[in-house]
Amino acid sequence: MVTDPAKKPYDRIREHLMSSRHKKFKTASKEAETAGTSQQTLFDMSCRQRAKETEADGVIHDFFRALAYSGISMHQADGPLGDFARKYCKAAKTMPTGQTSAEIPERSF
Repeated sequence: MVTDPAKKPYDRIREHLMSSRHKKFKTASKEAETAGTSQQTLFDMSCRQRAKETEADGVIHDFFRALAYSGISMHQADGPLGDFARKYCKAAKTMPTGQTSAEIPERSF
């Protein structure tokens, strides 16, 4: 496509808006939007992933905090209590076992 250098930018924009190519892509994007098949942005996907990770971390921390405050050993997480949390809480599926959590080295700052 060769553009005329004498044309002003607003003339080129106006021509594009009136072109059949612009109208075709605009109707296709509207149809995809209403059908729910439009592509997600990378930003939306990363926000959703971050929310899932935060939820999972919150569940795991709350579970271990409840064990610690109640005086129950961390190895109870391997038993029926941990199985219950993993079964009925989606976010707890990544929860470490009692053996794993006991082996986590402390950070030295």
